[in-house]
Amino acid sequence: MTTAAGCSTSAANVANVDTESGQSDVLIGDEDLYDDLKIQDIKTRNAETSGFLEVQATLVNLDDDTIRFEYEFEWFDESGFELQSHTEHWNPKIIYGHQRLPIKGTAPDGRAKSFKLAVRRPQEVK
Repeated sequence: MTTAAGCSTSAANVANVDTESGQSDVLIGDEDLYDDLKIQDIKTRNAETSGFLEVQATLVNLDDDTIRFEYEFEWFDESGFELQSHTEHWNPKIIYGHQRLPIKGTAPDGRAKSFKLAVRRPQEVK
């Protein structure tokens, strides 16, 4: 069953998504990426088999160069409390020049009603 989702974008690097149950955010949290990556489309739905919230955000590389980045989803219940997930980690990705790339995530359980998706440059391991 598809969840109604509206998307309002205040800048190319931040989008607010109205899901059926709450407000969610998608943000490109690295100033170096502001001019190169744009959030083009955000979709949400409840998975048919589990009923868990699923998200797909499409990023567009506005530059000719390949960009390495990583992303992470945070999930929240209907009261806005963060849900802990055993799979929380930053996921590395590559997007080529002028490519459109969907980023997908599934909530850790059925209590998730909203989310935050953050995108950043890869962090160096020390």
